Amino acid sequence: MSREQIRISTATVTIRKRSRSDKFEQAVKLIPPPVAYYFKVIPLFEIEGVLTIAMADPVDILSLDTIVDITNTEVEVVISS
Repeated sequence: MSREQIRISTATVTIRKRSRSDKFEQAVKLIPPPVAYYFKVIPLFEIEGVLTIAMADPVDILSLDTIVDITNTEVEVVISS
């Protein structure tokens, strides 16, 4: 997906403390908590170099570009509420 294209998808995700997977732990390591708080994102999982994050405003291109630069990964966004 290029930076000019935005794909918005929806997903239902339940995160339980006991069920954290390696994919979730890797996603959390890619976005430090202060960065996640600042941009209001939740790292969900990272699979094969694609980081999936939940965002309240998935069309905030400046935030997305910054997250891509920080993580050096392809980023897929789902809407959070």
